[in-house]
Amino acid sequence: MSPRSERGTPEAAGLPAGLHARRPRRVSGGCGCRRWTLLTVLALSVAAGASAGAQQPARSEDEAVPRLKEVTGQVGFVRPAYLTVVYRRDAEKNMDHEMIFPLDEDVALQNKREFRELRSGDTVTVTYEEKRWVGEDGGERAKRKATRVRFIRSESTGLRSGG
Repeated sequence: MSPRSERGTPEAAGLPAGLHARRPRRVSGGCGCRRWTLLTVLALSVAAGASAGAQQPARSEDEAVPRLKEVTGQVGFVRPAYLTVVYRRDAEKNMDHEMIFPLDEDVALQNKREFRELRSGDTVTVTYEEKRWVGEDGGERAKRKATRVRFIRSESTGLRSGG
């Protein structure tokens, strides 16, 4: 054998005669095609599920299905006909985000006897039904009706008497 042809032999690599160094076999799809296919199918499934779960608002108030929701925040105003709840304060913009809830005899009050006992700054949780629909002008509309107001705690002033 010529020295040139001996270079690629197992003996030239220092291996005993008859023993061959095998290259690892490539499993079919070793290029990652299966993995990419699986990830693509998974991503499309998630996207389809998210779009199916996102419901379009009803076209009128009569078609709207009421959904039961809850919000916790501080009482803004209490009037005989309504209650406002500040559910988020944006200090950077110096803005309060609040919701208004009409009050009637069907609204249950927990941990207080009457709504007039509530004070501005008290923490409450309001359970309410919300209907959402698209108005004639194309804008989204919402109507909320409180079903329960639960008093949680009074506004703390930070001052306490020692005795």
